[in-house]
Amino acid sequence: MKTWMGALVCVMSSTACVSQYSQGPRYERVAPPEGQSVVHVYRPQKSWGAASSIDVFLYGRHVSLCSGSYATFIVPPGSHTVDVAILAFGTVILMNGLGFTGIASSATEANARAPVPIEVTPGESAFVKVEFTSAGEPPKSTWVKGKDGPDEISGLHLIPGGRGRWPVAFPPTKQD
Repeated sequence: MKTWMGALVCVMSSTACVSQYSQGPRYERVAPPEGQSVVHVYRPQKSWGAASSIDVFLYGRHVSLCSGSYATFIVPPGSHTVDVAILAFGTVILMNGLGFTGIASSATEANARAPVPIEVTPGESAFVKVEFTSAGEPPKSTWVKGKDGPDEISGLHLIPGGRGRWPVAFPPTKQD
């Protein structure tokens, strides 16, 4: 019985991230607003590392990508750094016979970041691909140029929080 429950917990925890993020709308091109640029950050659908989310930080915004998802950021033209990280490794669901459930997680932020410098011009769409490598290692992140970006992101799903084809992250407003 314990073996069966352990296997069930492992299967459920390894697929939860994928199924949660497969509900958003599929990729559609977003035209940049006047004088702005668009950056799409995407994570191809793969079973390897699917239980780990990859965190993306760009222009004061943060999103978490699971396998098969993408996010769209509206940014001003210029140089930016897409900071990609896996902030939690080894997440485990703990259960005992009394029904108590807990989550244990370890993070190794020092070696989990993979920044990608990019340069965008007004009206340009840029694509950054992120992939899980292995536990304890930073994700692989690449600025994808040419037609490969639109081809690879096609069929992926917008992360929750986005509305249809609209970007999930807008430029922050200036604080007085």
